[in-house]
Amino acid sequence: MKSLTFLSISTTVLICVSMSFAAFCQSTEVNAEKDRYIQFETGFLADSYNSIGVRTFFEYQKNSSAKRRFGISYDHSRHLGAWGLHREVDIPTNLSMLSFNYYFVKPLVKQQLQLETGIGAGAVHAYWDNHNNYFGAALNVSISLDVRMGDRLYLRFSPLLVTNRAYFGLVNNEEKKSVNVFTGLPLGLKFKL
Repeated sequence: MKSLTFLSISTTVLICVSMSFAAFCQSTEVNAEKDRYIQFETGFLADSYNSIGVRTFFEYQKNSSAKRRFGISYDHSRHLGAWGLHREVDIPTNLSMLSFNYYFVKPLVKQQLQLETGIGAGAVHAYWDNHNNYFGAALNVSISLDVRMGDRLYLRFSPLLVTNRAYFGLVNNEEKKSVNVFTGLPLGLKFKL
């Protein structure tokens, strides 16, 4: 119980410090169409086969205009355990997704807070323990908030608090025709290059 309280307090302090720091960041004049970003996220991935895993996410993004950008992302999870669906299908799943994404960026607070919504398409690789590797096509949708922490640093999280990205994929297997994946408690950093 003490560790949970400490985690809650430290998270609250981190958010307060981050918001205070972001409020006093100085703006710099840049050409928004040439901005490039790299981001890292972690959290959990939960899929439709009652499997939950630790998430590792990387993405390279480039602005195509002031309010639009495209990106190439890699999302991976390693099976950690089952989550509470109590379904008939309970399969330990390791997933990898490679996607090409397109985003619309909406500034909420000038240069301090922005909302990013996107859609993407790519491939999914699923490996179920005691089964073969399976590949298929995948679509994804996403929504994220970026809070400016410094001149080139952003804190990235979900406005929904629980999830910021969902994947819908097809795999070629006689038992499992599709896989649906949702992120859990996503938190990341985004760096302007």
